[in-house]
Amino acid sequence: MRTMSSVAVALVLIGGVSCAAVEPTDFTSGPPTLSGPVLEVANHGGRLLIQFQPADRSSGRVWIDVVRETTLRTRSGERVSSASIRPGDVLNVWTTYPMLRSDPAQTTAQAIVVDPVTP
Repeated sequence: MRTMSSVAVALVLIGGVSCAAVEPTDFTSGPPTLSGPVLEVANHGGRLLIQFQPADRSSGRVWIDVVRETTLRTRSGERVSSASIRPGDVLNVWTTYPMLRSDPAQTTAQAIVVDPVTP
């Protein structure tokens, strides 16, 4: 019994180490998981609906949840708030969270690079 407890503690400790926060630069150096224009902004920027496929292919839409840990920047590296994102802005989204298969799909962003629409 004591051995099983030791193994369980070791697994928890190993899992805790491997679940450490990932710096956004660690994964934004590769291509984004999703990219597309914003169709709708909900919850004061806490939830963003983007079109990540051409509109004529299925719905091609996904809700992106923005959480406290989500890093938001412009292409030049300037920090932005999710409340400043507007329909038409193009988002490049990195995530390792699972995507829920719904219509529209749903996931949570780890990092977002915003290309604002120019007026």
